[in-house]
Amino acid sequence: MKKKVISISTFLACSLTFADVYVVRPGDTASDILFRNVEGRIYGRDGNLSKLLKHNPNIVDPDNIVVGETLRFPKEFTLLSEKVKPEQQSPLKVKEKTNKKAQPQSAPQSLFFGLELGSMSLSATESATGENEVATSDLAYGATFKWVHNWSEKYNFFLNGSISKYKFQVSEGKSLEEENLTKAYAGVGLNHKYSNKSKFEVEAGLSEALLLTSNSTTEIEVEKFVVPKLTVSGTHTIARFTSGYGLNASWGAGAFLPSSQPSYDTELTSFWKFGASSFYEQNGKRFSVSLSYGQESIETDNIEQTNKEIAISARTGVEF
Repeated sequence: MKKKVISISTFLACSLTFADVYVVRPGDTASDILFRNVEGRIYGRDGNLSKLLKHNPNIVDPDNIVVGETLRFPKEFTLLSEKVKPEQQSPLKVKEKTNKKAQPQSAPQSLFFGLELGSMSLSATESATGENEVATSDLAYGATFKWVHNWSEKYNFFLNGSISKYKFQVSEGKSLEEENLTKAYAGVGLNHKYSNKSKFEVEAGLSEALLLTSNSTTEIEVEKFVVPKLTVSGTHTIARFTSGYGLNASWGAGAFLPSSQPSYDTELTSFWKFGASSFYEQNGKRFSVSLSYGQESIETDNIEQTNKEIAISARTGVEF
């Protein structure tokens, strides 16, 4: 009987000693671990992330921690449920089994705002006559907005929007009915974190498109219409440094769905875009500068048009 009591006491002592220990699994980041296991705010000066890093000086990069590494939670941390321990392995290899999953009280969110400078060219050809018209914009400017809600460790829901203003010019001897135009977009989508280095998005929205038409031999009009848009895109981290800086490569492709306009119908067409960016992130805040180039096709009953755009943008965001 005495032997049995000693064994139970030893087991309880080991369990208490390692109650605040977490063994890193593949795909884990420091913020993911806190999101799943610890109550309270992750980011900020007094957030759980800064406390965890202070308690574990062996962590060099919180987004790239070594699989199998042991993290120790500060005693002040409150686990999401007393019944759900952090997934761990003690020296006795005792692991608590549970059928319940710990759920955070509130999911973190992110807001991103950006400013963009760029230039666009429109090249339209009439199918019947083969006549070609070209319009190019001066330096255009615009703004972007994105709100992200974290559903889970791997999936995020987001709202995306942008608006840009262009001033177009045409060849000498011809005139534009209206030179200044705005172009807007609004969409919703789902983001999948495939790994620490790759993320993919699927998005659906409504986009304003610009179509070049001829009213006469000398007068040209840039007509604006709304068309449904589907996009698949990806972002891949090329390099990430311990200082918080990093480099990303991005791509996107999709389709403009057929639509019926008052004076014509548009066909199913495609678009693509690629770019690169440099970013800095620290304590839930992120800043980035990116360069991109894209091309889209628009086709109506009698016009085939190719739009090309190059842009540089700066964006800032905060997680809360």
